[in-house]
Amino acid sequence: MVCILLVSDCLFSTSSLDAGRFPDHTADIFFSFPCRYFPYYITVGCLTICFIFGILYLIFQRRLLPSIVMVGGFTLFVMWLVGLIVVSIEFWGPTGSISSNCNLAVFSQNPSGQFVGTLAWLEQRSICQSWQAVFAVALVGAIFLFWIMVMAYQVFSGM
Repeated sequence: MVCILLVSDCLFSTSSLDAGRFPDHTADIFFSFPCRYFPYYITVGCLTICFIFGILYLIFQRRLLPSIVMVGGFTLFVMWLVGLIVVSIEFWGPTGSISSNCNLAVFSQNPSGQFVGTLAWLEQRSICQSWQAVFAVALVGAIFLFWIMVMAYQVFSGM
C-alpha cells in the first residue's frame, strides 16, 4: 500500500523544489532524472521482500515447490533487470549523463568551511552518491534473484 502511494505521488505530482535556490549545475544534476526511478525500486524491493516472506511461510508450512520459486524469482529478476538497465542508461548515458555531471560539478571540487556553497556541495554529493547506491543495490538484487532461480532449478532437476 505504501509503495503504491509513493509511486502514484511521485508520478502525478509536480516538484515543489525551486531551481532558483540552487546554483545552476546543482539544478541540472537534481532535475536531470525523472522522479519515477527511485519509487520503482522501492516498489520492486517491497515486492521482493513480500516474495521472500512468502517463501519462508511456505517453507515453514512444508509446502514450498521449486516451480513457485522459479516463476516468482524470474518475474522479480526481470523487474530488477529492467530497472538496472534504465538506471544504467541514465547514469552512464551518451549525453548529459548523471556520472559526467557529477564528475564535473561535484567530485572535481572540494569546498571547505562554513559557507552556503559547502552545504550545496554536500547536497550535490549526496544526490550523486544516491545514484551510485541505487545502481549497486540493483546489481546485487539482480544477482541474488538469478541465484535463487538457479538454486530452484537445481532442486527441481534433482541435482
